[in-house]
Amino acid sequence: MLTREYQNQNKTLKENHERIIQSEQTKRREIIQNFENHLSQIKQQIREDAEKMEAEGGNEVVKENAKLKTQYEELMKEIEEKSKLMDDQIAEKDKTSGTIEEEMSKKIYAQEEEIKKQIVIYQEQAKIKGEEERELTKVLADYRKKYEEFNKAMKKSRETFKVYEGEIKNLN
Repeated sequence: MLTREYQNQNKTLKENHERIIQSEQTKRREIIQNFENHLSQIKQQIREDAEKMEAEGGNEVVKENAKLKTQYEELMKEIEEKSKLMDDQIAEKDKTSGTIEEEMSKKIYAQEEEIKKQIVIYQEQAKIKGEEERELTKVLADYRKKYEEFNKAMKKSRETFKVYEGEIKNLN
């Protein structure tokens, strides 16, 4: 009974772990998608600035490009940090999950061993009870035999007593 419960808990734990991993992967995809969106916006801005620079030929475009470059580098750094943090969290959850699975397996194994020991004890007790039952059956058979012999002796005694009783009545 407890083994099934531990197996159910282990299954639930695995399902939770899988959901967490899926959630983390979804977050990672969202970050990547966000990054790609920002990247495409930056590329679009660069194109627009390049066209503007060609049209105007001014320093503003150079300054704006430098600003965009700085924003891009900051965004890349932020994405790398978040990715590393998520990887660390996933690794920690994998490690924790593995540890819990090992503990559950050990508990299940220990319970199975205890149940096996109890089965051996119960089998020995059943064997002893079987032997006691056979002995009691023999004793009962002996008592039945003695009872039958006693009943035969009582019957014979009654018959003999009736004979003497009848003779005593005849004498009177």
